[in-house]
Amino acid sequence: MMNPVFILLVILFMTLMWFLLSFVFFPLGQLLFYCWAKAKDEMNKNQKEKEKKQ
Repeated sequence: MMNPVFILLVILFMTLMWFLLSFVFFPLGQLLFYCWAKAKDEMNKNQKEKEKKQ
């Protein structure tokens, strides 16, 4: 069987990585949300222009 100390160290390491990587994913998420919002606004703007032409 695996050593209980090794299992504890793995869990601690994974928890540490979770918190360290969260600082990377928050700005990345904000950037993706910003891009998504701009694309959505542009699609809505194009849709309104098409409706005005008809």
